[in-house]
Amino acid sequence: MALGAGGGVITYFARHRTLANLVLVMLVVAGLVAMTRIRAQYFPDVVIAEVAVSVQWPGAGAEDVDRGMVQVLEPALRALEGVSDTAATATEGTARISLTFDPGRDLTQATNDVQAAVDAVRDLPEGAETPVVRRTVWRDQVTDVVITGPVSVDQLGGFAAALVARVMANAQMPAEVRARVLDQLAQERVPAPLIARLETRMGG
Repeated sequence: MALGAGGGVITYFARHRTLANLVLVMLVVAGLVAMTRIRAQYFPDVVIAEVAVSVQWPGAGAEDVDRGMVQVLEPALRALEGVSDTAATATEGTARISLTFDPGRDLTQATNDVQAAVDAVRDLPEGAETPVVRRTVWRDQVTDVVITGPVSVDQLGGFAAALVARVMANAQMPAEVRARVLDQLAQERVPAPLIARLETRMGG
């Protein structure tokens, strides 16, 4: 497509009006074809390059947990290949150390390296349980469901178990349901008209 010496792209298209329409049609067709090939999903694939180590020491205070387990395990774990950051917490009876690895690190191999490093530590306090090594997995919370009523906690637990069974039976993908019982809840009364409107929207 040769352009005149004194012209440009705009001048050329101004003289050949059908060419601009042809280019527009080609762009639209190319966009429609590309749209059918673009991967679409609700949530992105999230790869968390983290491995967590947790150790239980029943009856030990937070300071003892820090001194007897965190300060013993963390230096050995920080020295592993590919570790970019570590974060440790010591609470009463529990120590947790999270290791963040460099992007692109093979997390299966990293988990094995962490397990080997933990197994090599022999001077954990007497009474401490065997350390547990887990690869951190990203989870997206879908919803919270609260079950309450003028019945006993055991009865509420039965209702919750039945609800969990129904959810798992109808799940379209792998899901995890966590349940816990709260003895006391702060109660807030909702006006009846508002409840009716909400039920209408949910049912409609």
